[in-house]
Amino acid sequence: MVVLPTEKRIDWSRPPVAVFALILLNILIFAIYQSGDERRLNNAYNFYKSEQLNKTEWPAYQDFWERTQAQNYELTLDQLLETDSAYLFQDMVTNPDFSIYIRENDQFYTNDSNVLDQWRLSREKLNAQVNTVSARAYGLTTQHLSIVNLISHQFLHGDIWHLMGNMIFLLVCGFAVEAALGSQRFLTYYLLGGIGAGIIYWLFNAGSRETSYLVGASGAISAVMAMYVALFKLKKIEFFYWAFIFVGYFKAPALWILPVYLLTELLYLIFDTQSSVAYSAHIGGFITGFALIFYTQYTNQKAIDENYLDQDQEIDHYREELDRVYKTIANYEFSQALDLTNKMLANHSNDHTLLEIKLNLFKAIGGEKQQDFLVECLSSQGNLSGLNEAWLAYWKSLNEQQRRAFQPKTQAQIAMKLVDANEPLLSETIFEHLATLKFLDPALAKLARRLSHYYEREGFPNKKVRYDEYADELTRNL
Repeated sequence: MVVLPTEKRIDWSRPPVAVFALILLNILIFAIYQSGDERRLNNAYNFYKSEQLNKTEWPAYQDFWERTQAQNYELTLDQLLETDSAYLFQDMVTNPDFSIYIRENDQFYTNDSNVLDQWRLSREKLNAQVNTVSARAYGLTTQHLSIVNLISHQFLHGDIWHLMGNMIFLLVCGFAVEAALGSQRFLTYYLLGGIGAGIIYWLFNAGSRETSYLVGASGAISAVMAMYVALFKLKKIEFFYWAFIFVGYFKAPALWILPVYLLTELLYLIFDTQSSVAYSAHIGGFITGFALIFYTQYTNQKAIDENYLDQDQEIDHYREELDRVYKTIANYEFSQALDLTNKMLANHSNDHTLLEIKLNLFKAIGGEKQQDFLVECLSSQGNLSGLNEAWLAYWKSLNEQQRRAFQPKTQAQIAMKLVDANEPLLSETIFEHLATLKFLDPALAKLARRLSHYYEREGFPNKKVRYDEYADELTRNL
């Protein structure tokens, strides 16, 4: 479930400079610095193999596995070796706990001191390479706490989705907090929130026998969310919620979100023990952010722009109407939701959100008007999300006579949607029918070119050439 505050809109007379700077910095670090992680790991894998450490260390890894990992897997080590040997190889290289284990049990290999010294040297070089990976170099580890890593871990992310999710939350919650606190204080509190999240994470995991590395801005962003609700206190503000198929808006006192959020994160922390999400860091960030606002309100009230917080947001009638549509859909009253959507479209004719809602409602309820809407979308809303799949489902529901009832140009447009829905054979059938009608139109030439591109991408050169020739011939005859 996602709950986001939407009480305020960005005031462009005082843009959120710090928020934008943080978002840009996170993106640049991910795109420039972290993009080298794959190369760093590949270098480590190649070195491990070239030094034949995988063969040398295999007996120790078997013992390590049985002692520490076996209880977490249904398969035995031999079975896993057959099904996923690549994972085991990567684990031998990168698992910090295995590295510690073999260093403490190096007599496991040989009594020959020369061989042992050579192995230790190779292992040391390998560890140095692995430790250049961003998470290892600047992530927050439970084994070592430093002020550098308490800050640096906030600007690293596991993947693009981790990054984008955090940046969206930062933008949505951060701009109002920055407007209320000022850019400099917001930036300071943001970093302190991330530091507080890191310390709580470290305290919670310090007794763990497994080494882990914390990366991500979610702890600092949890602090920003806490600052948001703490600033608004008991004032009723607007929230957006999304839970499975249920979406909409509601108003509630801001501080009510505090126990709900903390309880949710605490339950995840207790019961979702196998997750890689750092729930303890979220809790730490939230507590830190709330404490910072509490401290500021009682020591320097003038530091908070109360006038900005007290400004009533202009009523957004579009959002209120959209919320009614969502609630009607949540109650499975699809026909009523369609009527409400049509009324909104009368004033917002090109609104993609409303058009996509209407498209999905027609998928659910069908009806005679579905065809008219789908045809209308062919020309006016060609890029509407889900349109290709909607046309595919609808086309398959028609018999041959019903399909031929469409105008030739409309059939060509439909065929292009079918290609985009990865159904080229249905599209080819339409093309051949229109060719027998000697139908000349730019839409048919465009369809031939679309089929050519599809078959080129899928590796069918003969069909690609065939449809290129059709397209060229149609273009010459137009």
